Amino acid sequence: MKQQLDDESRKALVSYRLQRALETLDEVPYLYKGGYYNTAINRLYYAA
Repeated sequence: MKQQLDDESRKALVSYRLQRALETLDEVPYLYKGGYYNTAINRLYYAA
């Protein structure tokens, strides 16, 4: 069964996911500097 989101819920969900993506991007420089290249690339991929 599919549920429809109202405008307020949709905006809240988009805002949440955008914030999580930005937080994920913030992790990348630390992973890269630590030599965790594959993990850094994965973070970039999933943030997109």
